[in-house]
Amino acid sequence: MAALMLLVCALLFGTSLNANAQIRTARDFILALKSDANITMTTGDGLVNLTEAINDLIDDGYITPYNLDPNWERVQTKPGIYYSAEYDGNQLIVVGMNNINIEGTGANGAFLQVEPRYAEVIKFVNCKNIGISNFTMGHSETGDCVGDVLEFQSCENIAVNNCRLFGCGVNGLTVRDSKSISANGTHFYGCYYYGLQLFGSQDAIFVNCQIYSNGMGIYLDDVCGNVSFDKCEMMNNRREVFVCQSPISVSNSKIISHGGANVYNVTLEGCDVTMDYADCEELPDLEEDSQYEIYQGQ
Repeated sequence: MAALMLLVCALLFGTSLNANAQIRTARDFILALKSDANITMTTGDGLVNLTEAINDLIDDGYITPYNLDPNWERVQTKPGIYYSAEYDGNQLIVVGMNNINIEGTGANGAFLQVEPRYAEVIKFVNCKNIGISNFTMGHSETGDCVGDVLEFQSCENIAVNNCRLFGCGVNGLTVRDSKSISANGTHFYGCYYYGLQLFGSQDAIFVNCQIYSNGMGIYLDDVCGNVSFDKCEMMNNRREVFVCQSPISVSNSKIISHGGANVYNVTLEGCDVTMDYADCEELPDLEEDSQYEIYQGQ
């Protein structure tokens, strides 16, 4: 009887008894973001713009505001999908979700994009066990103030593998007050400021990653711990590769610095380091009909 009731509920309310979801549209992607979900984007190399779907779901009442009180002091902690109204558009925020695996298909992975330059592509808050693999993510236009590509706040056990987080995001990856963060085979490039930055976060490891063509490479504040890079490439960043107020270790990596050594708090082991002090390549211009060719697959 219990199984029959669950089936009836699923048919009435559209809730699947199977957590596996094959997704092709932006709306379906957002609706599939739930705890204990395996989400596969099957768009091949096609671009998926989240912005219109976010706005439509706000109008439909499915996505509610992240900030609740008139003074914008109390934030929502109940698990769910929320939005925040940024300067030039709405930002998607995933709150309190656990055990989500998101994977793109196709030779270069699925391509997620948002239009507001002041909004992250996706922001996760108070989430655990989140895996993102084989995605390209960025903005449709360049920003120079706020608006990162991915942000994790107060999260635990996060993996970002074989992804390409590109500028237009002011920073590629921002991690705040989180622990157990990893990235393998991920590219952070073309960002106005940093390829990646960590605040108050612990136990982060980056392996076989590339950090290049950003304003700067890596930022750590003074309360991070146990952060390491192995077999990575850091090159063509316009200024410092490292801005580290906490210690990090870098091993078996290739580093080309245009802004000097700046290895304070950085332990290097088995690295190939070149200080050429030459002007690095400027970031490519984003043109509406060519951005995909510029960034995809780099």
